[in-house]
Amino acid sequence: QGSPDGEFSVSVGVPFAHVRWFQGRETTERARSHCPDPDCCRLPPSDLADRWEGLAWPSARPHASLLATLPSGAFPGVDQTEVLTFLERHAPIRGAT
Repeated sequence: QGSPDGEFSVSVGVPFAHVRWFQGRETTERARSHCPDPDCCRLPPSDLADRWEGLAWPSARPHASLLATLPSGAFPGVDQTEVLTFLERHAPIRGAT
């Protein structure tokens, strides 16, 4: 997606020029929830949301015309569960010194 700052993909803050090197970028597997209950699968689990509250601020950079079609929420166009699960996988182990 183009922007005044260059081209970006929906990734965790990586410019488009660099995301092309990500493993799996060519995947054809895509997922989208059609569930009407946000607590079921659109919102991250509460333990992840509580742990990362105020520490992660994901941002999609779509054109305004695309933004209108994205699901609403604190971070339109960003799957918060995916972001928080990624952070959890890469976070230091709690209680480790």
